[in-house]
Amino acid sequence: MTRKVGNTIHFEAEELQRCELCGAVEETRPYGPNGEEICYPCGMKNKETTIEKFHEFMDGPGEKSQ
Repeated sequence: MTRKVGNTIHFEAEELQRCELCGAVEETRPYGPNGEEICYPCGMKNKETTIEKFHEFMDGPGEKSQ
């Protein structure tokens, strides 16, 4: 599970889940365009959106970490 506790991000191995974009059973993260759980290959199809969603997860909407 990936979770944020205070200002600390915990990245941990996840159970395999179905990617909400392509349907593959993979380790997923909540970085899809609308917060979907997506696999790494789908995340790499639109790197800008994945990076934006990663920053939103870490810092909140509209913020980017340095």
